[in-house]
This record gives sequence, structure tokens and C-alpha cells, in this order.
Amino acid sequence: MRQVVSMFAGLANRMFHYSYYLYLRKNGVDCYVDNRYKATTWKMEDVEWNRIFPNAIIRQAPKSLLFKLGGGYGYERVSKYRRKLNLFTSICNIESTPFDFLEPEKLKKEQYITGYYENVNMVESIKEEIFEVFEFSTFDNDKNAEMAKNISTEQNAVAVHFRKGKDYLQMDAYHNTCTMDYYKQAIAYMKAKLDNPRFFVFTDNIDWVKENLTDFDYTLVDINSPVGWGNHFDMQLMSLCKHNITANSTYSFWAAFLNRNKDKIVISPLDYFNQKIEKYSGKHNLMVCKDWIQM
Repeated sequence: MRQVVSMFAGLANRMFHYSYYLYLRKNGVDCYVDNRYKATTWKMEDVEWNRIFPNAIIRQAPKSLLFKLGGGYGYERVSKYRRKLNLFTSICNIESTPFDFLEPEKLKKEQYITGYYENVNMVESIKEEIFEVFEFSTFDNDKNAEMAKNISTEQNAVAVHFRKGKDYLQMDAYHNTCTMDYYKQAIAYMKAKLDNPRFFVFTDNIDWVKENLTDFDYTLVDINSPVGWGNHFDMQLMSLCKHNITANSTYSFWAAFLNRNKDKIVISPLDYFNQKIEKYSGKHNLMVCKDWIQM
């Protein structure tokens, strides 16, 4: 039974989609992806997938299968028309929370699957495969190559990520999360545990960081745009640091997860989502690896 996993939104979300595709394939499922999504609202969702990850080969679902299942980008009208006529469609929307996914044994029919699959248990189970496919292409400009060199020469380079872009600030799900108190505690912890830590700050909102981060010494990495080609370079640079302080962000997650330092310290926020929203209550641990520290 063939399955199609939809890949959409920004790079980090698509990395979870592709990971779920790998997970299904590893467990014997005949699986494709649909990576034809085009950004509409947020420009940072423009992703040149195989230019970033040459090893992450796209097994694109054939058009005949997308048409049959009534799903896929470009087939929205087909799907609506079939539903209107009560014709058979096989679209599976996993929307209860971003952490949910279907295990292979629950896939009883061919279907087009949409969801987020932000679940560390699934990701950890295919860790070696992920390290192989999510091998970044080399930097194509001198500024990033020089920054990577500076990071590599530091005894204890710490990546600190602030996700404060307009899309996040507008969403109720992220209100009252990743406060300055969280970052102050995390930075203090790193200073107490590490010899000569040097902090490299990454963000999608430079003005916010300059206004709020005023009381300690850091290097602001402001050489990359959060939109267009190169919006993955910050993730790549963060993964090269020895340690990570993450935001409540899938972009942050992947930077820390792809960090190959065996002795890395990763600090993650205790509340990944606004816990006042009932469906997220108590589920934030599904985005945190077992050896990471929550604050």
C-alpha cells in the first residue's frame, strides 16, 4: 500500500516530514513524498531542498497517485470536487497536535498524509539515517566560511537562538514562551559548566535581540537572511557550535540535534508551546531529547 507524505512550510518543518518518510521506509512502507509546495504567506518557506541537502533524495509521488488519492498541491480542486460528489478520497490529516504521527501498522490503506510529526522518539529511532541525509552542502560565500572557522576554533562555542520573527509573535501558541528569564538562566548555566564559553547569537529578529540582550558579551551572527537562499546557513552554523541554547523552534531543534559534539550541552525551554492552550498541555517533552536540559 503506497503512502504519500506531504512536505510543506519552512525548511525545519520539511525536515520532520522527510524524517517521517524515512521512518516509514525503514519500517517497510512503500512511501513517497510530495515536495511541490510553494510558499504563499511567509517567504522563509521558499526552500531549495536538494541544493541544501544533496543526500536527501526526493522520491516525488507520481501525478497519477496524487490524482487517485485526491491530495497534493495543484490537486486541491480535484479533492474538493470529489468530496462534493461523495467520491472516494484518501487524505489523512494528523492535526490533533504537531507531535502526533501514525505508526506503520496503522496505515491500512493508500493515503495522502499531512501533519508535522515533531516527535523526538520517531527522530531518534532513525538517527543514523538522519545524519546521513541531512548533511549540509558546503558554504558558498566567504562570510559564512569565515564564521564557521571562528566557531570551530573556540574551545566552547555556544549557539544561542532567538526565534522572534513576525510569524511567531502573531501566534497565540507561542505567547509567554522563551522569556528573557529562560535565556538568562541558560546562559548562567553554560557559564557555570564551561571553561571560557563564547556565545554566538542567532535570530530572525535582530532588532529584538539588540533591544533585549544588553547585559552580556556575545557575537551577533547577522550575515544571513531568514528568507530566500541561505536561510539555512544559520542552522548549519549553529550545528557547528559545541553547545546549544535553543528557542521553541523546529529550526532550533534541528541545529542542536545535528550538532555532532558527543559532549554537547543542549538547553531547551520547559514550555515549547503556550501551556494555557489545552491541546499542548504536557506534551512539550516530545520535542526534547533525553539528554537535553529543560529550563
